[in-house]
Amino acid sequence: METALLSKYWNSAFDDLGAQISKVSFERLCARYREPHRRYHNEHHLKECFESYEILFEAEFVSPGEVALAIFYHDAIYEIPGEGNEYRSAKLARKELLQLGVAEHSVTAISNMINASMHRPGYAPKTNDEKYFLDIDMSILGAPSFRFDEYERQIREEYSIYRDDQFNAGRAKILGMFLDMESIYYTDYFRGKLERKARDNVSRSLIKLTSGA
Repeated sequence: METALLSKYWNSAFDDLGAQISKVSFERLCARYREPHRRYHNEHHLKECFESYEILFEAEFVSPGEVALAIFYHDAIYEIPGEGNEYRSAKLARKELLQLGVAEHSVTAISNMINASMHRPGYAPKTNDEKYFLDIDMSILGAPSFRFDEYERQIREEYSIYRDDQFNAGRAKILGMFLDMESIYYTDYFRGKLERKARDNVSRSLIKLTSGA
């Protein structure tokens, strides 16, 4: 069912951008999200992203097609350990989307969105669509407590190659980065809807990680 739903967004993105719809490319991309080591960064994650995308589609995006394809490709490469997964995913998106006839300016916009998901200095979101894309990707932080806790367990399973002390230190650093931000979310919509819950969830997880609970 998730694949059929995702297919709808894939097709509409290419229609929006006036490019060639490729079923083969879609199936190949979905296969990446079904890799056995993925517990969170899988097709269900894409589905949750598109639930937010659907709400915002008409009113907020400058280019819905570009945002949709950034969502599709942002975790296309997800290896653990895997420094530079976002950068490599952006490169893959550029290569495949140019071959499918997506315009250069749109491919650049999509690549910029994916690179911004590194959450590193120099990659801060600049455009309206980059900000919404990042907020969609990180909306899980503001999910109901039961879903956030499930997400944290899924992340731990993805990083099962690391000992608890190694994982806890690295995860605490990442979550602490979000708490140190003036706002976790970049757009008024997500700040109003999820900011408080996200901070509560992240703070609760940090306590567990640092206490060894």
